[in-house]
Amino acid sequence: MRKFVVAVVLASFLLTTLAIPVLADDGNANADVTCSDIDVDGTPIVGYTVTVSGNVTITAEASVDPSFLCAGFTVANSEGFFNIADPDGASVANGSNPLGDMDFGFMTPTSSDASQTGLQVYAWTTDVLLNQTGTWTASHGGEAFAAWLELLFGFIPINGGFDLDDCQVDLEINAIPLLRLQQSFFVIADGRHQEFPYWEGMIVDGAAISWGDGYFLQIPAKDYLDRR
Repeated sequence: MRKFVVAVVLASFLLTTLAIPVLADDGNANADVTCSDIDVDGTPIVGYTVTVSGNVTITAEASVDPSFLCAGFTVANSEGFFNIADPDGASVANGSNPLGDMDFGFMTPTSSDASQTGLQVYAWTTDVLLNQTGTWTASHGGEAFAAWLELLFGFIPINGGFDLDDCQVDLEINAIPLLRLQQSFFVIADGRHQEFPYWEGMIVDGAAISWGDGYFLQIPAKDYLDRR
């Protein structure tokens, strides 16, 4: 991330303070970032593990074909990232892939590519154990920057251009508390009743669980929270 920021600041400084625009347009800069939706596979119940995944597609490339007695300078940077945070805001899983490329050439075509031959797909996936109740946050995103300069005699900027793009997607994962049955219980419905022994599975807070026709058990969220 630090390298990305330094390169962007350096190239932007050169382009905005040194370059003298001319009519010739000998270069090209292309930066594009697209974020997919974040997918969650599994049931968001406390004590369960869910699989979270997504992908970020990035293009970051620059090129210049300098004129006679001119040099070309190109720079490209890209980065995809993801982060999973628990309800307290602490990161439990994260990753990134910063890429950078620079090139310089005198009276010869010059190019930089920080997106792995024109297109980088940063695909990520991670398993997360939901070990506490509350709202977990999944985020991913990307950023890209590309710039080119044409320099007369190799040191006097006379033309340039740049492009940049970014995106970020956030998703909240609400981890639902659970209740374990400690004894047998009766369910009465439609004038019938049935006894169920201790159930070793888990009943989701606020959800209705049914056994055949006419029998169900519902644990309202408020009642559960009052009994904790």
